[in-house]
Amino acid sequence: FYEGLQHKQLNTRHHLRLILALAEIYPSAEMDRAIQDGLAFQAFSADYLTNILEMRARALPEPGPLHLTRH
Repeated sequence: FYEGLQHKQLNTRHHLRLILALAEIYPSAEMDRAIQDGLAFQAFSADYLTNILEMRARALPEPGPLHLTRH
């Protein structure tokens, strides 16, 4: 991920600082998953990681079963 970040971003240090700040907020398993997704989609930025982590944090719970009434 770091190599991709260096290749794609102009300000690597800035992105690294933001990524490290995210690592203090989110569990390592969530960070690892977001970084793996970034690698898969070649999205090497702190903004991508922030968006994916926030999106997953507010994911809605699975809906319950649908109850239908008969007439």
